[in-house]
Amino acid sequence: MDQENTGTYKITGISTEPLNKLMFTLDDKMTQISVAAYFQDKYKIKLRYVSWPALQAGNAAKPIYLPMEVCTIVEGQRYSKKLNERQVTNLLRATCQRPNDREESIWRIVKQNKYSDQELVQDFGISVANNLTMVDARVLPPLVRYWEGGY
Repeated sequence: MDQENTGTYKITGISTEPLNKLMFTLDDKMTQISVAAYFQDKYKIKLRYVSWPALQAGNAAKPIYLPMEVCTIVEGQRYSKKLNERQVTNLLRATCQRPNDREESIWRIVKQNKYSDQELVQDFGISVANNLTMVDARVLPPLVRYWEGGY
């Protein structure tokens, strides 16, 4: 977009739908249009990554959807929101497993999701291997704490 059509927005979320399926109503209150079609019509920008989700700004009542490929992150930004209780529970449930169970879970997810076949992965021009990566490592001894007055 040109300088005339730029603005600064605070990102409040990411859409669940891709740009080519994410619909909204124009100001005429009658016309439904996808974000991808809107950017083509309004700004003459043919988006390359229409299978990507949109960045969401504005509020829930009147969201503003922005394609990632036309956005620039302002320097010095950080994400400071804390995880909610459900997110913490899910994170702990996913990571606090015995190593053999964790490996089995990873194999199941990779097999089920077929990452290399997904359009989003192909849009980024990457591939996802269907095998685990071997890493040279060593097992550290358990942490023992000693205090001045100690045990």
